[in-house]
Amino acid sequence: MKKTLSFLCVMLLIGAAGCFVLLHYYILPSPAGEGAQGSAPSSGYVVNTSSKIFHLPSCPSTQQMKESNKLFSTEAREALIAQGLKPCGSCEP
Repeated sequence: MKKTLSFLCVMLLIGAAGCFVLLHYYILPSPAGEGAQGSAPSSGYVVNTSSKIFHLPSCPSTQQMKESNKLFSTEAREALIAQGLKPCGSCEP
């Protein structure tokens, strides 16, 4: 009986670890967030909706920006300029 209980506990732990891996790598979004509000994407641009300036995600100005003013965009640079947005003078996207 004790061996059976130990075996079931081990199988439960293995199953739980498998669920974590499944959720973490395949179901939940990556920490980079690719386009999600509130997290920096690894590519594209960060638009400040207040100043109408767009930045590279690595630009230090994005750290000072209010989260409510951040919009992540994967549109082309030319498309953002055509919408009336200006490129950042520091990071020069």
